[in-house]
Amino acid sequence: MRNLIRAATLIVAVTAGAAHAQENIKIGLITPLTGNSARVGQQAKAAVELGAEIVNGVYPEFATLPLAASAGSPNLKGAKLKIITADNQGNPSIGQKQTIRLVTEEQVVALLGAYLSSVTLAATAVAEQYGIPWVVGDSVAVNITKRGLKWTFRVMPDATDFAKSYMEFLNDLKQAGHPVSSIAIVYENTDYGTP
Repeated sequence: MRNLIRAATLIVAVTAGAAHAQENIKIGLITPLTGNSARVGQQAKAAVELGAEIVNGVYPEFATLPLAASAGSPNLKGAKLKIITADNQGNPSIGQKQTIRLVTEEQVVALLGAYLSSVTLAATAVAEQYGIPWVVGDSVAVNITKRGLKWTFRVMPDATDFAKSYMEFLNDLKQAGHPVSSIAIVYENTDYGTP
């Protein structure tokens, strides 16, 4: 949820010039809604919709969250987020096509998601061509944000950060007198599994 709020805040900040007072700010969410990763994609969709609801509504009980205390974006005279969701089916080429559709037909001003790093890697390249900001909040492949793209932003750790944390955890166990004698590594040989 925290990454979602950060993503929404960043999206509103980078798209401030794209919306006028009281207009919707169209944000594209590309996520797997069908296929092997559908469950995760459906959960991501629910989380993003909840985040948009918090930004769009008035929730004084969440006043410590950015954009929760007032309806819409205060810097855009109350403009509200409108989430337009597209199914990438876990397929990079479909993710690219959905990115083009969201940008050219739906006229979104920012994008987020894809979940699978292979899809995010392909789709962010398309967003870059159109100059549309993409907030990476759920894909860990290092090469997504190490390509020098100026319209792609990461709001979460990447695969290298996770690997470092795992190694620190194993070292902490050893220091506490509970060394791990063996570990198993399952490796998936695509951008989904390659750091």
